[in-house]
Amino acid sequence: MPQKHLPRELVPGTTGIRIAGLLLGILLFAGTAWGAEEQTQKTPPPQAEPGSTAKAYFRVSMVSEKILGPQEQYDEKAFEILKNTLRCLLTTRWVLVPALRDPEINQLPIVKRQKDAVEWLKENLSVTYPGNAEVMEMAFTAPEAKDAVAIVNAVADAFQREVVEVELQERRERFDELDRVYNDAEQKVRRLRSNLRNLAERFGLAVDTESNLLRQRLLLEELTALNRQLTPMDLQLTQIRVDLASQKAVREAETTVVPMEIECLDYGRNDPLLRRLAEEIALQKMLQEDVKSSVAPGSNTPETRKSTASLGRIQRQYAERIAHLQDKIKQKKLQEIDLKIKQLEASIDQLEACRARFEKEIQQIREQAEQLGTTSIEVEMYRSDLKNQLKTLQNLAAERDRLRAELRAPSRIMLLEKAELPTE
Repeated sequence: MPQKHLPRELVPGTTGIRIAGLLLGILLFAGTAWGAEEQTQKTPPPQAEPGSTAKAYFRVSMVSEKILGPQEQYDEKAFEILKNTLRCLLTTRWVLVPALRDPEINQLPIVKRQKDAVEWLKENLSVTYPGNAEVMEMAFTAPEAKDAVAIVNAVADAFQREVVEVELQERRERFDELDRVYNDAEQKVRRLRSNLRNLAERFGLAVDTESNLLRQRLLLEELTALNRQLTPMDLQLTQIRVDLASQKAVREAETTVVPMEIECLDYGRNDPLLRRLAEEIALQKMLQEDVKSSVAPGSNTPETRKSTASLGRIQRQYAERIAHLQDKIKQKKLQEIDLKIKQLEASIDQLEACRARFEKEIQQIREQAEQLGTTSIEVEMYRSDLKNQLKTLQNLAAERDRLRAELRAPSRIMLLEKAELPTE
């Protein structure tokens, strides 16, 4: 007889199969969830940033802006050389040592921990040109944001003082010196015009004979050549005297300056005694900490007194060695300045001796001319000298105007933005 179709749940054996499948699914789900939880527990949390980076920006113009005359043409190769030069200057001791002299910087714990702070700063300071634009970026990373900001701004200030402002100050000094030379030349032109006018009114320009005229012309040409050589010689003497006065002022200032400890450490890098004392201080501090840890706090035991006395003795020796190195550094600087002063004084003596020979020769030629029994040659000499002085005055005026325009033009290197602490 035909069988009736029963519901699936009533078919013999099917109920057990469904229950087994359900249990297997529950076990698999639980295993997957447990594995995911265990994996979550084993996965380490994301690491924090290793430090904070502070950045400062300078604008470096592709060309120098001019107020007068044609504008400078852009030269890609010259601009690349300028950028590389600025990058090198920023990482030299010329800039980094003044930055580290800032009391706010050399007292930072991150700086005091460095054996060679200058080399450490050089290796960690980044100087780039983002997007190859006219912007120079200085960046420094430190564990503390305030330390990074302070260090970057100190380097930016040192770069501004030691490079940008020094170049501008040199231009100002050159302009002042050129302005003084121009005023002296202008006074000389006025005197020549006055003397020439007086001579022309007092004497005639006629000569005795054609032979005398020829001799006078030859003497005039020789006098003109000699006088033409005196002008650059006088300018050179003036410049050397200015340099000599500057070096003497620098020497006077150096006598009162005490070299900083960081300079002594840099100078005494190869000093075995200083290195040994520094190592002994570090070792003695470790021993002192060991002694303190082995006794009750505040105890005044023979061991602690002995450790403190030993550390004090070594620290006094270290301070004496630093003082000795400071004296050596100062003496070395003074010797270098004295050598420059002697060289400048020797150059002045040589130029003055040469000028005296020229003046003696000029005087001899004048005496020969006077023997001709005429004053016309002196008048012509004044005219020739006046012509040369007017030409020199014209050149000085053009150079002075050019320098004045450069001083008024915006600087090619300009601080755009200092580093700042991130806002909360």
